[in-house]
Amino acid sequence: MGLSAFELCAIELRATVVGVTDHLVLRRQVCFALYAAHRALTDVYRPILDEFGITYPQYLVLLVLWEHAETTGRGEEYDHAAAVATGGADAAGHASATGHAAGHASATGHAAGHASGGGHASGGGHASGDGGAVDPDRDITVSELSTRLRLDSGTLSPLLKRLEGAGLVVRRRSARDERRVGVALTGTGRELRQRMHQVPLRVAGATGLTEAELVALRDTLTQVTDTIHRAKEK
Repeated sequence: MGLSAFELCAIELRATVVGVTDHLVLRRQVCFALYAAHRALTDVYRPILDEFGITYPQYLVLLVLWEHAETTGRGEEYDHAAAVATGGADAAGHASATGHAAGHASATGHAAGHASGGGHASGGGHASGDGGAVDPDRDITVSELSTRLRLDSGTLSPLLKRLEGAGLVVRRRSARDERRVGVALTGTGRELRQRMHQVPLRVAGATGLTEAELVALRDTLTQVTDTIHRAKEK
């Protein structure tokens, strides 16, 4: 049976401080250890992600989109240059009700540096989200992204807006069901994955843990998160 959040925070650590039996001691709290580790890892990520012009929450969104593109074979799903060449310019520069999402990706694919500030990628026009042989119904939906990342729509929407403004993703509605809003990578977003392939290794190196220790830690934390969420859903 899983531990509740309260029980997790109050659990006695094996490395008990000699002479201390009170549960209400800061250094004995699992929750504080998690909180401090989270802050420390954020400090490691920040300068690394600054090199690519994105924030940590934006990085998480991109991780899910890269994985979706890999598993669905959609690595070449959106070509900004092709969309412009076929006359798919959107003068308004925003997603319309019929599902034309505005992409700001440069035709040369070098726009990642503006992701965190919401700036627009250089050299790019506003391309229709359905340029070329694109099927928006195969995009991952905003709802699915929200579930995967455990983020509410109020938090996720600004992240997507900034990523879209930087030319890394596009949002578009399904032609079959306008309630369905999908998110897809642009060419620039796909190219960024190749440039960032060393990021996990750099962060892992900063922890001082072995690969086996990191895997065990990840699995334990995932178990804790899943247990608490299941308890909340009952």
